[in-house]
Amino acid sequence: MKALYAGIAFFLAGYFVTVSCATAQGRTTDSLPATKTDTAHPKIIGLKAVEITVAKPPFTLRNDTLEFDASAIRLAANASVLQLLKKLPGVVIGSDGSITVNGKPVTKIKVDGREFFGDNKEAATKYLPADIIDKIEVTDTKDVAAQRSLAVKAPAEDVTVNLVLKKDKNTGIMGNITAGAGSHRRYLADGMISSMRNPTRISVMAAAKNVTDETGGAIMMSPSGMVGGGGGLPEYNNGSININTKPGKKLTLDVNYNYNNTKNNQTTITDRLNLLPDNSFHNQTNSDAVAGNSQHQLYTNLVYEKDSLTTWTFRSNAGIGKSSNNLQMYSLSETSGGTLLNTLSSRSNGEAHTGNGGSEINFNKTSRNRRLNLNTTWKFDAGSKKENEYNNSVNNFYTDNSVSHRDSVNQYISSAETSFNNNFTFNLSASLGHGFVAALDYTLGTMYNRQLREVFKEDPVSGKYGMRDSALSGSSRNTSFTHTPSVQLAWKNDRLSIALNTGMRILQQENRLLWLDSVIKIHQQQFAPNLQLNYSLSKYGRLFTNYSISSSAPSAEQLSPVVDNTNPLFMKVGNPLLKGVFTQNVALMFYIYQPVKGFSFNLGANGTVVRNEIVADQRYDSLGRQISTFQNVNGTWRMMVHGNINLQKKKNSWTFNNGLNVSMNRNRSIGLVAGEENISNGWTAGAGVYFSVIYKEWLTISPAVNVDVNNTVYSLPGIDNVNYTTQRFNLQWQLIPVKRLELSGDMAYNYNSQVTAPDQRRYFICNSAVAYSFGKKEQLKLKCRINDLFNNNTNISNITTATYTETKQVNALQRYVMITFQYFFGKMGPQ
Repeated sequence: MKALYAGIAFFLAGYFVTVSCATAQGRTTDSLPATKTDTAHPKIIGLKAVEITVAKPPFTLRNDTLEFDASAIRLAANASVLQLLKKLPGVVIGSDGSITVNGKPVTKIKVDGREFFGDNKEAATKYLPADIIDKIEVTDTKDVAAQRSLAVKAPAEDVTVNLVLKKDKNTGIMGNITAGAGSHRRYLADGMISSMRNPTRISVMAAAKNVTDETGGAIMMSPSGMVGGGGGLPEYNNGSININTKPGKKLTLDVNYNYNNTKNNQTTITDRLNLLPDNSFHNQTNSDAVAGNSQHQLYTNLVYEKDSLTTWTFRSNAGIGKSSNNLQMYSLSETSGGTLLNTLSSRSNGEAHTGNGGSEINFNKTSRNRRLNLNTTWKFDAGSKKENEYNNSVNNFYTDNSVSHRDSVNQYISSAETSFNNNFTFNLSASLGHGFVAALDYTLGTMYNRQLREVFKEDPVSGKYGMRDSALSGSSRNTSFTHTPSVQLAWKNDRLSIALNTGMRILQQENRLLWLDSVIKIHQQQFAPNLQLNYSLSKYGRLFTNYSISSSAPSAEQLSPVVDNTNPLFMKVGNPLLKGVFTQNVALMFYIYQPVKGFSFNLGANGTVVRNEIVADQRYDSLGRQISTFQNVNGTWRMMVHGNINLQKKKNSWTFNNGLNVSMNRNRSIGLVAGEENISNGWTAGAGVYFSVIYKEWLTISPAVNVDVNNTVYSLPGIDNVNYTTQRFNLQWQLIPVKRLELSGDMAYNYNSQVTAPDQRRYFICNSAVAYSFGKKEQLKLKCRINDLFNNNTNISNITTATYTETKQVNALQRYVMITFQYFFGKMGPQ
């Protein structure tokens, strides 16, 4: 190819030289009289330099890396990386801010192959300008061990995006700051500044606001049927510092510090139908809560590459946090016929302090002939939590709609929890020749957890909490050791790989109830095979199937037999006799991507059968109080099929992006209601169509439609089946009619037939904004936005389980006007 380009260059250069000489000779003959050639002073004819420019393809595929040419995308001035991603084929930006590429979620974004605020994708997509990006690389998310291991691994379910900076704009300082104020005391201030220099890059990001984002509010959706968004009235104060440097040629250090402080005022209305055979009853709750949370977290990642074959990785994290909660609640329960059972009026406030820390050391070594790879990892983490809570409540119980019994709870609860976890993994993989691969894996995991819960009653004489309630207090200590040895034998070539893993999972668990001086021991041995097949249909297509068996141990909360009566109408107690959960899973993945045609197709299927699944065992006494514990059940399974098709076409200055999503879920769940098994057979089917039209950088219109159908049938008589549909329509648009002026907006219509109140089943929200840019480089933007134009924002969600159905409504951020100033600054140049 280089020879071809060189040949073309020489041909064109020769052509231009010939034409130039002929032109010069013609002009000399026509305009000047014939004279004798002066051989002593020959004429020199100057020729302009010839530059041959070859257009880069808009996207290429190199091995497993999909590469987009960012310079081929036309954008408005000071556009962000997120606006750049929206115009790439196969890239879908969800209404919740999630990013998917060819159906796979993006979990990490790097800059020039280096970490950038860890897993915080918004730091890069929101704050970095698109005009400094040269290429966008998309690869399956893999660490060093996964990249170098010779064993056959399942394909990653997520991807990492790497933003490659332009050579002439990869060094300097850049940033942008936004500040704004609005009606109803709404405010916003956030921004980021980055020093992009080698070998050290430093970025600082901070925000203080009481709106969900810089646009004034996001429209949120969820599979549970939630409509609206922004539950409660939140306040955010956060800051982050990211330092990425290379202390030496072989060392790379990444340090990330985060501070988060949130406060939320939330008013909630809940209507729960507790499913009982021939005797279901409603529980209606109104609550007001003020919750606060602050946290400091520090992450470090040090990579030492001794050579191309040996790598050490050291990771650590440490954090402290504080949370507080003040809750006032009123609740009543009544039968379906309207007979009052009980009422509850309570107030609680508490404070918790948490701490966590951990470290990880990884060593990876590949032999010089690259036929042998060794990988070892040791992880350690520890956590602690101390919590104090005051709980006061008054309960009235009714017979024939009159109070028959009343009791009150005045207590102080002090609890503490400590946990330690160790995990060591060893992997040795080798190429045996002729396509055969063998691998040996061993994992050793240890867990220690200790819980202490003390409840003190109020002394009626002194009013102090000095009387310890032994029935509600207790302490426990749980330890477990897990050994998982396995062997893999595989065969692979350029297109096909088949791998069989055989192993055992040996679990030894001990649950010691200290206040009862009793010990419960669990010893399990489970055969854990894994069979996988990976076939490349072409350069752009792949088929993967996998069968696996796994197991897990119950949590400390599920094992602790101490009664939690924080809410006297919904008391909880653990079960120390629980068994471990045993799961069998079959998965299928197929995808094909043709970047030249802008076409991508993904299909996935998953089936799971569970033994000893842990479910809630809910019982009710004659006064309507619920006492919930945990039990193991058998016979639950789940199946899921989902697919995605995306097609992008370009014609002249127009770009069309079309997509179709389909999904179907089938499940069999078991709940225990009053000691009886309630089997629920449910299915959900959904389809969504999205479409976008882009004209240069001036116009973008993106509508989307989603429809979901849900059906659940219960086995117990007297419990009504559940059938409902949800419909959602979204529209986002942006128009730049003249330079510097930007008009934009988004709207959503939602319908949920399960919502009890007919006037709340339909819901419409609309946001709109106008912005104008100032300055020579349009670096100052003035924006006015109206959030929730018609003042309809609500937050309603629905939950359907084998033991209850629930509708919940939470107060949400409604109509307000916000005026913001955004300033872009900095200067980027070559290294």
